[in-house]
Amino acid sequence: MEFNVTKKELFNGKNNAQKAEDYLDQELTIKGLFTYEDDVLNKETGEVSQATLVCLVTTDGDLISSPSKTLVDSAVKLYDSFGEETEGLDVKITANKSNNGRTFYRLEVL
Repeated sequence: MEFNVTKKELFNGKNNAQKAEDYLDQELTIKGLFTYEDDVLNKETGEVSQATLVCLVTTDGDLISSPSKTLVDSAVKLYDSFGEETEGLDVKITANKSNNGRTFYRLEVL
């Protein structure tokens, strides 16, 4: 999925994006977003596997990426819900703990 991103943002988002964890609970204004496939290291097992990542592009020019399945799903739901109106939405990335103690991330519309 790609929405309102330039080729430069696609390239930089795949190669030089910031971690979503660094933007927790900060107000972000969405300019665009995209998903992509990449190799991801599992910190617990040391195994590398293919995963879908999401990259959020903000109006401030920040590129924020994460392999979090819940954040990817949240971003897709955001675009499915708002379509073209996704541009300009204020959101924040939230963190929660699962029953087994793992941290997961989601988007919240402000």
